[in-house]
Amino acid sequence: MPKLVFTDNLVRASYKYYPRTTKKYKLVNAIFHVLLLHNGPTILVFDCPLDELEIVSEFDQILSYLSRENKVKELTFHNDYRSYKLPASFFSLQGLERIRLKRCTFEPPLTYNRFSCLTCLIFINVEVSAQMLRRFLSKCPLLEHIQLVRSI
Repeated sequence: MPKLVFTDNLVRASYKYYPRTTKKYKLVNAIFHVLLLHNGPTILVFDCPLDELEIVSEFDQILSYLSRENKVKELTFHNDYRSYKLPASFFSLQGLERIRLKRCTFEPPLTYNRFSCLTCLIFINVEVSAQMLRRFLSKCPLLEHIQLVRSI
């Protein structure tokens, strides 16, 4: 399965009367279960648009796990609750070709090398300084498409 898409609908319908924390646990457990059993050489798409359940600390762990294998080509993350600072492990995903982020803080660490395969970058309500964005873009030689929507 090269495309992994996880949405909060996965637990919203089936656990309609459960508390929010139970839904969050079930979803995070399902994501880790799928990742641990994933045998494919590459995850072409990892899509995690979690608008209702706030799993930002758990997403740090997911990114850390994904960065070990470094086989993700496209990553989508939505977070509608608060601005989320991407962990350093995100910047270890050197094989990324497409990034779509919503509501996060984008601060590459000083040790960040580059996304040499990145062709598409979409930021929606992403906090990033002009200097940081310039520095980041200068290290993406294949970038063809940039979309900034209300980024600050």
